[in-house]
Amino acid sequence: MTIRGELDNALAGSSAQQFPASAYAESGSDSIPAPRDTIRARNESELHWQPIPLSEISAEQTVTWAWSGFLAKGHTTLFSGLWKAGKTTLLAHLLRCFEGGGDLAGTVKPARVLVVSEESQALWARRRDEIGIGDHVHVICRPFKARPRAALWMEFVEWLIEAVRVQRYGVVVFDTLASLWPVFDENDASGVMAALAPLNAITETGAAVLLIHHPRKGDAGEGQAARGSGALPSFVDVILELRRYDGKQPDDRRRTLTAYSRFDETPRESVIELTDDGYRMIGKKADAGRADRQAVVAEVLPPDGPGLTAGEIRESWPEDRIPKPGVRTLAEDLRAGADAELWTRSGNGKKGDPYRYVAAK
Repeated sequence: MTIRGELDNALAGSSAQQFPASAYAESGSDSIPAPRDTIRARNESELHWQPIPLSEISAEQTVTWAWSGFLAKGHTTLFSGLWKAGKTTLLAHLLRCFEGGGDLAGTVKPARVLVVSEESQALWARRRDEIGIGDHVHVICRPFKARPRAALWMEFVEWLIEAVRVQRYGVVVFDTLASLWPVFDENDASGVMAALAPLNAITETGAAVLLIHHPRKGDAGEGQAARGSGALPSFVDVILELRRYDGKQPDDRRRTLTAYSRFDETPRESVIELTDDGYRMIGKKADAGRADRQAVVAEVLPPDGPGLTAGEIRESWPEDRIPKPGVRTLAEDLRAGADAELWTRSGNGKKGDPYRYVAAK
């Protein structure tokens, strides 16, 4: 029996109470048809598989990024992060950026977004008001009263496909995946793949799919932060992991985004910081570390000449701050800081006339 035949049989026995009828359609001429009517209206002949010679695939096809390097149209991204590390906050700011475009560790292009959420409408109303998220974002809150069976899940995905086409959503977010999909054992690879496979039909419409997922209990290695079977990270095109920049400093608002991707455009590592105006890009961890060390140097330097040498700066390094850098690392930090006019430098850097540094005025 074909997948569509199985789906038809499942739909024939499904109950209307399993998914609220109000969520099937919107009022107006752009109303979305109920999934059962849509599925039965499609002809089996529409399903076909046609091999394409490699020579006929255009080398000029480009990837269209909804969120540069991280979320591509027609592809799927898995986003996971430790609890209370700011996953939801980052998502909220990303949703706001989709209204008119912006920057969040990469260019964000305008897009209509559909969020399928485990959270209540009350929480989304609060988030909307706090962050300032507009009506370019639509939300389906708690679509299932209990974990759905496979047939209902496939019915729901069919409805989402029509919603994407009719409402022209450019991004579809599942937040969180574990609370929505029909997987009862996340370590069962076959069950995970069966639940994920229908999502390919959403990306085939040209929309980007963002899967928000819970992490493992312990922080795992490269690309393994997501909980459950490895079938999940292997299915997606981009894996994005969020961690605190410094886990020992709970008040540090910097976060590290680590990515594993099929695309060369995806940055391997990005450090961002939450400010009152949103997130700002710092760079890589090395850049963030240099900024921390330069902040200490600026505190140590005298306001007037003759200034301190690199050795004297190391000797004056406060013990209650970040670890004292090595000689070569400090020399690079001092050079970069002088180039950026964070302080002034005198001397020629030779024996008898070393570089000396004074705080910028």
